[in-house]
Amino acid sequence: MRAAGQVIFIFLIFWRSCLVFGIEPCDKLQRTKINFGTVQSDGKLEAFDGIKYPEGTFWREGEYWWACPCLLGPCIRLCEKDLALRANSTEAKQPFTIKIQGVDGLSHSVLIKDHFNVVEEAFCQHIAVLLDDDEKYHIYPNGSLYYPPVNNADVSDIIQTSEFCLIPQEAQREKIVLCSNDADAEEPEEMKFNILPAFFILSAIFLLLTIVAFCIAPGNNSAYSRSVVCHSGCLLIAFAGLTITYLSGEKSHIYVCKFVAFVTYLFMMASFFWLNVMCIDIYLASKGIVLQAHDGKFRALSTYAWGTALAIFIVTLILDLTTRTPLSPGIGVHNCWFQGFWPILLYFNGPIFILLVVNLCLFLLAATRLRFFRKEAGPVQIMDSQEKNQLRLYAKIFILMGGTWFFEIISWACHGKGVFWLILDSINALRGVLIFLICVVCNEPMRGALKEKLCMSKNSHGTIGYKPQPT
Repeated sequence: MRAAGQVIFIFLIFWRSCLVFGIEPCDKLQRTKINFGTVQSDGKLEAFDGIKYPEGTFWREGEYWWACPCLLGPCIRLCEKDLALRANSTEAKQPFTIKIQGVDGLSHSVLIKDHFNVVEEAFCQHIAVLLDDDEKYHIYPNGSLYYPPVNNADVSDIIQTSEFCLIPQEAQREKIVLCSNDADAEEPEEMKFNILPAFFILSAIFLLLTIVAFCIAPGNNSAYSRSVVCHSGCLLIAFAGLTITYLSGEKSHIYVCKFVAFVTYLFMMASFFWLNVMCIDIYLASKGIVLQAHDGKFRALSTYAWGTALAIFIVTLILDLTTRTPLSPGIGVHNCWFQGFWPILLYFNGPIFILLVVNLCLFLLAATRLRFFRKEAGPVQIMDSQEKNQLRLYAKIFILMGGTWFFEIISWACHGKGVFWLILDSINALRGVLIFLICVVCNEPMRGALKEKLCMSKNSHGTIGYKPQPT
């Protein structure tokens, strides 16, 4: 019960400390970060390049100033460096020059910062088309783009500033990234932000119930029990962070945004290392080595799980605070997570994918070993029923966590949108409920022990040496 109380306390403190929100005067697609800005006596914010933003067009979040260049007049968005990398393009050196089409129908070369208010490091959530200057398009003085639709009469030939961004090239050339605003693609995204937080909260509740069940049940000193408790506790805190992120959206204060993201990241990584510990336990059990919580080997595995997750977290935190490159974590730059495709791959999905592959190899090795010895031993019993049932439960948890997250990574890599991917994301968000069903509800010995603990007198509490036997 003490462990359950500590988890509840951490959960409540974590939740309470994150309910701080701010207001932004412009859409996230039209804001730019001001790294060095000074508020003048007249109330205006003067940026390092001399541009002044009047009151109502800027705000401060933590260590950064944010401003809305498009509120000052015609504006243009310059693509973030991550988009340029994905487009296999190198941004030209400043000053940037582009051609615009005037009212006389002729093209004129202008310096971008002389003619437009510039949104730096602009991003697109969904990339539709990549154009170069060999294609027929025109940039107008008001910042809009003319691009004749091809084989699609439903697409407008005038594209607004927030729907594209530029990658300036040498010799007055540029590449243009068109951002998709397909209503059919956006509808599942809106549903995602409405549905998933409820599933996160439901999962967190059932994970807490799982932890409580294992803490009050007698005989919970096996490596299996401790692994389930640690894994569930990590997921509980991670789901709390995801709930706050989804509900606060873009209104979260920058400090709160980064704090929640880093806490979520740490405990999400730790949950996967505890899943790895479970798979190591499966492999050791297939060799006849059954671990208990007080064993030195399990303590070493516990140190490995917490220590490796913490080490990755510290490295990521240091890189986020000290570097500003396309490969930097960039948490809080565009949203309350990593700043782009490559940072997510390097710091999150990449390590998780490696862990899942290692887990799969351990699981297959254990299964192959057990099958081999079953053939060799014939009718001889290789392991007792408790160990077999424990292996079956581990297998269920591995398939649940590993299988769903493989689809999550595929969805991320393919930019999967639509109802199909929303269903898979929903299953992933309900992992806490499924873990409770597998480890408690469908575990008859656990149900019996809980009933005995809660309903019988103190003199008949528990049974010595009880070990959960999943079914």
